[in-house]
Amino acid sequence: MEKKEFKILFLDDEMFSKEDPENPAIIAKEKLEAAGYTIEVTDKMSEVIDAYYKNYFHLYILDIDMGKVEDTFKGNGVDIGEILCRMTSISNVVVYSARGKVKDWLKAANFHFYNYVHKKEGEEKLLSIVDEVFEYTQKHKIVIPSFKNSKHDNSVLVYYEKCQMPLETIKQHIEEPVIFDSLEEMAKTAEVKTPKLILVILQTLPGLSKLLAFEKNLKKITALQPNPNVIVCIEASKEDKQLLRVVNARPFRMLNIDSPVFENKFKKAIDDALFWFGENEIFDFPNEEQMVRMPMTEEEIAELRPDDWKYEEWEDDENNEVNEENDNE
Repeated sequence: MEKKEFKILFLDDEMFSKEDPENPAIIAKEKLEAAGYTIEVTDKMSEVIDAYYKNYFHLYILDIDMGKVEDTFKGNGVDIGEILCRMTSISNVVVYSARGKVKDWLKAANFHFYNYVHKKEGEEKLLSIVDEVFEYTQKHKIVIPSFKNSKHDNSVLVYYEKCQMPLETIKQHIEEPVIFDSLEEMAKTAEVKTPKLILVILQTLPGLSKLLAFEKNLKKITALQPNPNVIVCIEASKEDKQLLRVVNARPFRMLNIDSPVFENKFKKAIDDALFWFGENEIFDFPNEEQMVRMPMTEEEIAELRPDDWKYEEWEDDENNEVNEENDNE
């Protein structure tokens, strides 16, 4: 597949705005097109869902704050990403936004968006991620969910830093966890053993001097998924942009340890992680009211019909089917 065949839908509420000559959405679109990609654009969230029904897109690039354009869909770009991930486990989603709250970051992680690029990182960063998705799509083979893919030694590895979640709570849900106080050592162990699950539990991210090493080791661990899947539990109540490092490591689940319903979510995340053996998780289908679909235009209907098809032929086919049914009776 060539880049021009790699179909991308780009959502941004400033996509058609000419007020700002340095419009980051337009600059990013032009950068991607100059690199050889085929880009379709929209500034309405409802049109993204409608486009899903009418075309296949390898990648959706989504802005978050869509308040500058009136739309029938109520929500933001991350909500659209969730719906897309519920409807397809094949296409990828990348966020490109200057906004977003921690709840959006958690949703992006837990619905397996491919990446979350802040607009301050610029169009070069976005292009590098799109190139990465393109290469991933070229080489990646979908793993069908199967218990046969679940080969492990029945161990659960846990990186634990002292936090508001006591070790006793972990032991209530996990039988004989193997506890580590070094993420690097756990990463080395995970590469040679075959654990059934990995938990990374800490209150906050380390300081800048240790953050890059933490991120590197976390990515080593998440690269082993889906055997084992990885759950990260961390305080995620404030908009600390360093949390995007965890989001972009793409763990199976990322949970806010400070949530009042954390323990219930923790238990469910463990169950989900242990009983999912495919590469791409398949989620419950979205609610019917979220699945916006517009009526096809006359032009779109006409494109579906070969030029040499005539209404009379359709009527003849229907009459023949009726006659065959009568003969059978």
